[in-house]
Amino acid sequence: MPAAPSVVTNWQEMEDRVAQSVLQKLPQDRMEVDDTSDRLHLLETQMQQLTSRQQNLESSVTEHHKQHTAQVSSLQAQMMSQMEVQGVQIARMFEDQMTKLEGILSKKGRYE
Repeated sequence: MPAAPSVVTNWQEMEDRVAQSVLQKLPQDRMEVDDTSDRLHLLETQMQQLTSRQQNLESSVTEHHKQHTAQVSSLQAQMMSQMEVQGVQIARMFEDQMTKLEGILSKKGRYE
């Protein structure tokens, strides 16, 4: 049975040549799977950074909203206070004018 080892040997040599040919055609520095893994890791890192930035932005917007709300409330309180003071002043001025008019009218009645 000397033919059997020859077929097996030939078969093995052919497999070795095919394997060697395939390996030579593969990129020597890195395989595509490694690139995909690195790319995936890069994308995950970028996603984490974006999430962090979004959280920071949301926090900043919330803080600005609180500050603006406090400022608006303060301005509203100031305006209401000023309007109340002005209303009292206008009422006082109106009373003074009425008193003067009544005084003028009462003097006019005396001369007639």
